[in-house]
Amino acid sequence: MTREGRTHLFVGSVTLTALALFAGASGSPFPFPGWWAIASFILVAFALETLQTQLKVEANGSTSFIMHIAAGLLFGAFWSGLITASSTLLGELARGSKPLKLVFNISQRTIAVVAAALLYTSLGGHLPPSYLSTGVTLSSDIVQTDLGLFFLFASAYFFLNSVLVSSVVSISSERTFREVWSLNTRGVLGYDIGASLISLLVAW
Repeated sequence: MTREGRTHLFVGSVTLTALALFAGASGSPFPFPGWWAIASFILVAFALETLQTQLKVEANGSTSFIMHIAAGLLFGAFWSGLITASSTLLGELARGSKPLKLVFNISQRTIAVVAAALLYTSLGGHLPPSYLSTGVTLSSDIVQTDLGLFFLFASAYFFLNSVLVSSVVSISSERTFREVWSLNTRGVLGYDIGASLISLLVAW
């Protein structure tokens, strides 16, 4: 199979996975947060999406993940997936991305946020998190649990995102996955997890 064929096959499998996860999350959605909340999150995520940085090997990064994670904490897997997919679509259209890249970026980010949000709730994380409620203290067991699960949420998001992006770049550039992941992810992973704390402020 040609390199182009392998790339299309991988993107197709990622897209199907995203659709399956999104469909699964729709079975038990968080209550509709309202059009104002949905629209404002999409708008801000889109604005952050336009402020991209160039990574070392055929990929870009942005801080739109702050809004994706905040949406997951506030609205659950289904609505955060919708917000992530919509804002990424707008960003890709604004940049004039090719269809294959557009579909892949929407799919991989949807997978990252929906899977991370589902993991968070499946392990007992509260939506919205208990530490956003009034009258609670950091010494509370439930608050400490939710804070610990937040870091798991963020780590899962970045892990899935980096693996999917590195995989498609590895296939399309015919470089090893290890080389691509090391060049694009190793130097920024700590920064990304640290920056994800801003998501807590956004959610608050």
